[in-house]
Amino acid sequence: MRLRDRLVFKPNKLFDMILLLQKTDRPVGLYGAGLYAKSLFEKLTACGISISFAVVDDKFLPAENTLWNGVPLMSCTAAAEKYPEAYILIAFDYSYDQEWDIMTRTQRKFSPQNDILMTEALWFGDFDWIDQSYIMQNLPELEKTYDMLEDELSKRIMCELINAKISGDGHSLMLFRTDDVNDYELAKMFADERPGAVVECGAFDGKSVLQTDAFCEGKRKIYALEPEPRTYDTLCEKTAGHDSIVTVKKGVSDREGVAYISGSGANASLGDEGDRIDLTTIDELMKNEPCAAITMDIEGSELAALKGAEKTILRDRPALGIRVYHRRDDLIAIPQYISGLFGGDIKYSLYLRMNGMLKGTYDVTLYAL
Repeated sequence: MRLRDRLVFKPNKLFDMILLLQKTDRPVGLYGAGLYAKSLFEKLTACGISISFAVVDDKFLPAENTLWNGVPLMSCTAAAEKYPEAYILIAFDYSYDQEWDIMTRTQRKFSPQNDILMTEALWFGDFDWIDQSYIMQNLPELEKTYDMLEDELSKRIMCELINAKISGDGHSLMLFRTDDVNDYELAKMFADERPGAVVECGAFDGKSVLQTDAFCEGKRKIYALEPEPRTYDTLCEKTAGHDSIVTVKKGVSDREGVAYISGSGANASLGDEGDRIDLTTIDELMKNEPCAAITMDIEGSELAALKGAEKTILRDRPALGIRVYHRRDDLIAIPQYISGLFGGDIKYSLYLRMNGMLKGTYDVTLYAL
């Protein structure tokens, strides 16, 4: 079946929810006060939506009244009494299979007049949605990528990713997840036992690095790159004692130098402001040793990092696991860049696979093997 025949155009949950909250006279509150809630608060505020209060369960409530991001931080009981008709937005991580349980448990904590809104759509990236006009303008290039994919599962995942970005609804995409244990498809990446080190760009807190180290039984050197200062400290703590893991406090791009990183944790990304960080290239990092595999989850900087790995890819043909869901052009630019390195005569088999189950984190990865 062709790509165009599998695409489904329907209203976007994100836009509908934002429009509702922009027009309402009812208060809006967040149920949660962690990193997720902070990001949600910032995005909603940028859309002109005023947050009146934040709510946490009693066990997380400070002893004294306090403010969170300039708004009152309250218990569920107090919020239900003071704001009985407010919209309550779920502002913490949850997986699709938890939705109904979370919705019903949350509703019981508030007034029957409170409307509970699940926030999958609002958490996805930086609102980088795909609309019908973009699809129609770029359909030939999207179909070019579609035809490059090796198997039917990859093609179906590509369709469902596009549909999820159109609609803000990833439920169908989640049906095609293939590994909900590891962050990457390790068995596929290391199937041919090619020699060399592993480079993980965006190592975050070390979870996936430790998975790779365990899979390789500590027999491969793994370079774990993480530029965000606070996350890097966590990475070092989590990987301490693993002699095969080399932590590198740098970002990855197509050049060496400096840049700025904003945001925190898994959502930190390069920009024009924030913490000053050092940049390196994979070609520089791997100039004196062979490379067996490269993985990247770097919030939209994947293409630039690939360009900085050109010599390494041409020399060693490492297995590649590259996230392709951050930017709308990723499904076109990244696979076609990899193909173009070999003059269009691609030396890889290309697959798409879906990992993860948290809503909004559509960890679709392009594997070049």
